[in-house]
Amino acid sequence: MKFLREKGGRLAAFLCEVLIGVLLIVEPVRFTSVVIIAAGVLMCTMAALNIIRYFKADPAAAAVGKNLYRGLTFALFGLFCIFFSRWFIDTFAVISIVYGICILLAGLNKVQWTVDALRLRTGTWIPYAVCAAVTVVCAVIILCNPFGTMRALWLFTGISLIAEAVMDIVSMFIKGKEQPQPLPPAVITEGATTNETQV
Repeated sequence: MKFLREKGGRLAAFLCEVLIGVLLIVEPVRFTSVVIIAAGVLMCTMAALNIIRYFKADPAAAAVGKNLYRGLTFALFGLFCIFFSRWFIDTFAVISIVYGICILLAGLNKVQWTVDALRLRTGTWIPYAVCAAVTVVCAVIILCNPFGTMRALWLFTGISLIAEAVMDIVSMFIKGKEQPQPLPPAVITEGATTNETQV
């Protein structure tokens, strides 16, 4: 229960990632349109709140806060998402590049998890290494886009989302249970000596 309380937010995010991957496989165009329009409505709501906050504030404080600028910016992007959602679908290849870069960075983060596990001698580096390798490979495939049709790219992106989310969930549980082995006495002594010298 303690683990779920501490990691509940991340677990929910990973499960949402799985859901998004499934929807991308089943109804990619409709799902993407709904998400883009919903994002546009949210941004328009943020725009209204910022503009109201600007005019309700003291003129001097409002000039520093720049809420009007934020509100107009949110409104611009929000209205574009609502009325031109099709543009994002037509340019999905570009969006997939951005997604590929994001999961490539996530893969590099998992590489550090692997190296950390090796250096801390937790004995759980193999799952991290597998996660890192799969994530990086998926990212490279999406960035290279060897698919002949957009439908195939949608399908692979959805599968990648599901696979990455599942591996992240497994890694999260492993990371929550692992216990690093104690450092050798020589390292502890050296660290204590260094601290005393600094004091």
